[in-house]
Amino acid sequence: MSALQLQATKRTEKVNKVRNAEAIPAILYGHGIAAESLALPYASFIKVWRAAGESTLVDVEIDGAQPRKALIHDVQLHPLTERLLHVDLYAVQMTEKMKTKIPVRFIGEAPAVKAKGGLLVKSLSHVSVECLPGDLVHEMTVDITHLDTFGQSIYIKNLVAPKGITILDRAEEPVVTVMRPKTEDELAKELSAETADVKVEDAVKVQEKGKKEEEGVEGADAKSGDASAKGAAGAKGGAASGGKPAAKGGKGGDDKKK
Repeated sequence: MSALQLQATKRTEKVNKVRNAEAIPAILYGHGIAAESLALPYASFIKVWRAAGESTLVDVEIDGAQPRKALIHDVQLHPLTERLLHVDLYAVQMTEKMKTKIPVRFIGEAPAVKAKGGLLVKSLSHVSVECLPGDLVHEMTVDITHLDTFGQSIYIKNLVAPKGITILDRAEEPVVTVMRPKTEDELAKELSAETADVKVEDAVKVQEKGKKEEEGVEGADAKSGDASAKGAAGAKGGAASGGKPAAKGGKGGDDKKK
């Protein structure tokens, strides 16, 4: 397979201006080199990315200079539109070992799935490896045609790594397992349990709602009681203050008689 070419230019503009020009802001960095801000043509990068993924070396040519070997290390997507926003390129030294992840591709069909209705549970989609850049492979294949028993697994220790590659994951880590299909009784019990959980949750919500409404009524009654008490106190105070002038007036009447 010939090396994949990725054209790039040095970036001086702000990222929004780069994106408006149908390009992707990017950065190229690596061990022993200074980081460089770049712009990548949107359409051509998509083609290279689809072919290379994040585990195949690409030749990055910056403004027509000598190409540099690099990996597409990270790609940032817009959370809603999934449009590419930014790319990290990791420049490698061909004489230095590197650590990365290689995707796993499952080949064949497990007899326990095809003939017995088992469920294929894939635990890993990538394996962590260490190797020289020149020994890196695009993917690792895992043959599942010998999985003919429920509960049977393929572990990291069962994988045959390509020449020059060391797998870093735990030897006992499962990669793929064939599980026994659930019986109708087991499915019915799970459905019953889920239904029961929903009913309990609904009951709790109703209880909490009733409690809040009750607290609201009590609060309204308390406010009403306070208002009534204040009104009664005001009326009492008014009656008391109204009595004093009457008494004073009565006294004045007696004085006139005298």
